[in-house]
Amino acid sequence: MQYAYPSPYIAAAAICALFFLASTAFSVYSVPYLAIAAELSSDPHQRNRIMVLRMFFATLGVLVGVGLAQPTIAHFGGGAAGWRAMSWIFGGLRLISMLTTASALRRVPLINAGAVPGSLLDQLRTVAANRPYLVLLATTFVSNTGQAASYTVIGFVFLYAVQAIWLIPAFILRMSAASLASQPLWLWLPRRIGKPHAYVLAAAIWAAVTITWLWVGKGGTDVATLPGGQPINTQHLLILLRAVIIGAFNGGFILLALSMMTDTVDYQRRMQGVANEGVFAGLFSAMEKLAFALGPVIAGIVMSAFGFVSSTGGAAAQSDSAITGIVLLYSVIPATLQVIALLIFSRYRLPES
Repeated sequence: MQYAYPSPYIAAAAICALFFLASTAFSVYSVPYLAIAAELSSDPHQRNRIMVLRMFFATLGVLVGVGLAQPTIAHFGGGAAGWRAMSWIFGGLRLISMLTTASALRRVPLINAGAVPGSLLDQLRTVAANRPYLVLLATTFVSNTGQAASYTVIGFVFLYAVQAIWLIPAFILRMSAASLASQPLWLWLPRRIGKPHAYVLAAAIWAAVTITWLWVGKGGTDVATLPGGQPINTQHLLILLRAVIIGAFNGGFILLALSMMTDTVDYQRRMQGVANEGVFAGLFSAMEKLAFALGPVIAGIVMSAFGFVSSTGGAAAQSDSAITGIVLLYSVIPATLQVIALLIFSRYRLPES
């Protein structure tokens, strides 16, 4: 396996600008599933249920992909033939699931509240007048930027800080399984304390656990052995425990953000009688993609500042300073940005009907 990390300074600004333009164009593919959720029900709890189901099946897809891809490849003999068979099987499953969703929605009645007349600029002005939406948009942008920066270095954390890169599949599987298992909680809790309070709780716990990566290490006493014969030590167990907690609460605040986005669209509909759901969903999706472009740029700048040594010929030796930078990107930086996001979210107020 090769590891490479380009210098971040040459084209950082150009990458952000181009990615924003590209994300605006490509977000057309993710807009419908966001927009249609706001048209399925006028009940905020029903819309939250829709988002819980969406998160459940999205996470189930991750579990299937991570957990069954390699066994499928091995079953078909490995190598190019195994990968080819796996791609056809998984591609077919994806096609069937997408067509099933589209077919089932044909008979579902939607809320038809018309559309905001005028040009795209006129519609964006209408969106700009929706304060709850703007607060939520800014909140998720800052939160996603921090998460994107941490996702950039996950491999480096396990390679250099933990020195157990083989642990990544187990980490992702447990994180996904915890997210899947926690969905009933995010269906029940918002009914008891409200979506905003549930969102704050999930994001705050996620930030508190994320910052503990600052003390991650490679030491520990061996306590168990995986089926393949790989020993697990106490540090590995703490990492897998983090995976469970992070998965449960990360899935919570992500789906609640989307659920509250549909609430802001419903608020627009109640205020004006019309709402262009596609504009709200499109801008939300575009800003999400911009955040996931900015996060790696931040990661590159931090890693360069801490002396990370890039390589295209395998894993290069890193200094203690470089490893510190990697760990900061997976702990303090995303946790800090999450706290900033929560401070922004404190301005969120959605008037009742």
